[in-house]
Amino acid sequence: MRKVFVWLVIFIFSTFFLYSNDAYTRVSGGSVLPLSKTKHESIKMEKEEINFTLYKDYYDINVKFYFKNYGPTETIEVGFPQWKHLQPTNDDFYSFSSKVNGKSNDFAVRILKTPEPLNDYMVITKWYVRSITFESNEITTTEVQYSVPYGVYGISSSADYLYGTGATWKDCIGEMVITITNKTDDIWINGIQLENLEASDIQRNQDSITITKTNVYPKLESEIFLQLDSVPDCLVSLRVINPERRWYFRDYIISENSLLYYSDSQLRILRNLMFAAYGNIFKSEDINTWLQKYCSEWYKPTQKVYDDTFNENEKKNLELIMQEEARRKNNNYLDKYFSNETYKIKTLNFENRIFKFAYSENKENSSLITKGLIYTADNNDIKPYLFIDDYIIRDNSKQITYPIKSQSFYGWKIEYDNKSYLSFQIFTDAGKHTTDSVILYFDKNLNNFVKRTIDPSQY
Repeated sequence: MRKVFVWLVIFIFSTFFLYSNDAYTRVSGGSVLPLSKTKHESIKMEKEEINFTLYKDYYDINVKFYFKNYGPTETIEVGFPQWKHLQPTNDDFYSFSSKVNGKSNDFAVRILKTPEPLNDYMVITKWYVRSITFESNEITTTEVQYSVPYGVYGISSSADYLYGTGATWKDCIGEMVITITNKTDDIWINGIQLENLEASDIQRNQDSITITKTNVYPKLESEIFLQLDSVPDCLVSLRVINPERRWYFRDYIISENSLLYYSDSQLRILRNLMFAAYGNIFKSEDINTWLQKYCSEWYKPTQKVYDDTFNENEKKNLELIMQEEARRKNNNYLDKYFSNETYKIKTLNFENRIFKFAYSENKENSSLITKGLIYTADNNDIKPYLFIDDYIIRDNSKQITYPIKSQSFYGWKIEYDNKSYLSFQIFTDAGKHTTDSVILYFDKNLNNFVKRTIDPSQY
C-alpha cells in the first residue's frame, strides 16, 4: 500500500479590484488537487456533486466526490487548505465537516505561522488534514460541507466554487452535477457563469436548478460563478422607472434561460413588476410589501393597469413569464404523480395529434417502464389520457389491464408503432416471465385510447 500526499482544495480567498466605488471580494471552495499539480495516474473522479444552498446572508456548500481507483490500493493524506488574498479580509468559512464513504471522520487543523504563497496574490494560511484509503477497483466517496458569506461583486453579490482542480486526477471528471437551491426571495440569481454552459444542461426542478455536464475537462481556473442580487436583473442598474428613462422590459426581450433561475414566487413578483412600472394598484399584500421594500423610490400606485398599455416587447416578456409559470405548473403535476422520482418525457404522434409520454424506468433494466403518464399539454394545461402505475393501466374512467397480482411486477415493455398504436407487455419475476399484453390505439372519434379488437370474419 502506497502513501502519498494530496490536496483536496477548499479555496478561501479574496480578490480585490476597482469596480466604481465597490470592492470585489469572495470566498469559495474547490475540488481535488494533488501536491505535484500533475494528473494522478490511477484514481479518477467519476462524479462530482456540487450543491449550493442560498440563504439571505450566506450560503452552504456540500460537495460529494466519487472516485474509482484503477490502480493498487493507496492511502492518501488529504488536506483542505484555507486560501486568502494578500489583501486582508476577515471572510472565512465555518461549520466545516467531512465524510468518507458516508461516515463522519476526524481531521486535524494545521495553522501555518508563515502563509504559503500560492501565486502572486493568494496564500495558504490553514490546512484541514485527514487520511483516506482508496481501495483498488472500488468506488470511494468523500464529502465536504461548510458555510460561507457571500462575496461582493461590484454592486452585486456572488457565490462560487472552483472545480478546475478536478483536472489533476486521471482522465476527466466523468459527470458533474450542480444543484442550486434558493431558500429566500431576498436573493435573486441573475447570472450563472460556467464554461460551455448550454440551455439543454439546465433543468428547473420544483425548488432548485440542476446543471449536468459529462466528460468535463476543466482548466485549473475553471469555476462556477453565481451573480446574486436583492432584486431581479431588470432592476439592478435602475433606481427609478419612468416613461423618460430606459425600462428593461420595454427595450429588451428577457432570456428564457434566465427565467429558470427564479423561484415560482419570484416569477410572480417579476410578472407583477411589469404592471407596477406603470403605477398599477395591487390588492395582494405580499406584492405591496415587496414593492415598498425594494421599489419605494419609484413605485407610485395610481391606477389599474392592463396589458394593452404595454409595447410589443413588454407583451412578449409577459407572455414568456406566464409560459414559464404554466410549464412549472405542469411539472409540479408530474413531480407529484411520480412522487418526485426521476422521469423522462418523449413525444408521440397519433392521428396527427401530439401527445407527451412521461415515464420512469426500471432501475435495473432501463428498457422497462414502471410508471408512466400519457397526456396532452395544449396551452400548457395537462390533460391525462392513460395512467400506467405498477401493473395497472387505466384511462380517466376505467381500468384497462388486469394482470395477476400474485406475481412480482417488474415492468412494462412498451412499443410505439409510428402514428398507429401502443403495445404493452408486462414482465414479472425480475424480468424472467411475461404474463399479459395489450395493444391500444387512439380513436379520434372517441378522443380516447381503446383496446384493439379482432374481427373474427377476417379469419
